[in-house]
Amino acid sequence: MRISIVQVFGLCAGLVALAPVVSTAEISLVYRQRTGSREDRIEMSEDALPSKAELRIAFSSGETYHIISDEKGDVTACSFAFPKEGTSWEATRNGDTLQLAGTVKGSAVTRTLRIDNHPWYESAERSLQSYAVSASREPLRFWMIEPYTGSAFLMGVTIERREPVDVNGRSMEAVRVVMKPQGILALFWNTTYWFRPHDGTFLRSQSIGILSRAAVIVELVEDHRASP
Repeated sequence: MRISIVQVFGLCAGLVALAPVVSTAEISLVYRQRTGSREDRIEMSEDALPSKAELRIAFSSGETYHIISDEKGDVTACSFAFPKEGTSWEATRNGDTLQLAGTVKGSAVTRTLRIDNHPWYESAERSLQSYAVSASREPLRFWMIEPYTGSAFLMGVTIERREPVDVNGRSMEAVRVVMKPQGILALFWNTTYWFRPHDGTFLRSQSIGILSRAAVIVELVEDHRASP
């Protein structure tokens, strides 16, 4: 569900393919991603275990994620696959490095991505939930792997305000959070997220790039969980 840096710049995300990706019984949340007239279905399921959580995300355009996080929401391991492009990799955190191995666009890669002590988030929509409901005035920084290139970027988010937002034709009260890459890339694109105030559920996002012709919009369309 996360909009990659390459997707925002190139607007290559979002194909008109809306058939379910995984078994309905396994789906917790379903989102629709729109870029102009193009649409993509995104399905998310999560298993909460005593000391970790396993998140699975599937796009109807073919990409899949399997993300393992600790009790704080920090990612410890992640795998990403996009068979159409010959990309499939696994990454794990080891102190201040990310160890990534697999293939990127058909080429074998083995990389040590040097980061720092900031957390690693691979699904901002899930990992930012606690921050969104915290009412913190402090910015939050974290690392994220761009899945189509296997490169790591330092990101930053800030909470702006509470406001109503349209979610699949309904107006909902939400916390507005803005994410930008750190450094010069912040001049080129940003993503605004809206989260439900009482439980942090991701409701909607809008990504805008300086070279884009249309915004990339993701919004919640189905919630198969028990009512919060």
